[in-house]
Amino acid sequence: MVREIIFSDPGGYQFVSIRTESTKVGTVAQVNQGVLLKDRKKEDVAIRFLKPGVRRGIDIDLAIIRDFFGLLQTHPERLLGAQPNLDQIFAITKRAILADIDLETTRNRHLEGYRAYKGLRQHLRLLVQ
Repeated sequence: MVREIIFSDPGGYQFVSIRTESTKVGTVAQVNQGVLLKDRKKEDVAIRFLKPGVRRGIDIDLAIIRDFFGLLQTHPERLLGAQPNLDQIFAITKRAILADIDLETTRNRHLEGYRAYKGLRQHLRLLVQ
């Protein structure tokens, strides 16, 4: 199914090949390896696929959390201790959950990780020499 999805809608990319077995599988997405043709050069890439229905499930989860926070605000006696700013907590929670399915955020996180790893490899090479 992965191959059919990519080759039917490559999103402006030209793929040379795609491994049908997932490299990693999570609750939100799965990752497959592929080879992309970029500037006439082949480049190994990771392709992230959101699982069907994930966005709808997240929207439902966020609605439940929002309703729960609304209940706490209308019945503060159910809170123990100081009353937190539930709107702020919900906004932070929502941002964190939605960031997990945002492809641009994911790409940036992976680039940061790659750069850090690349820098660490160079640093370790200097230590070994």
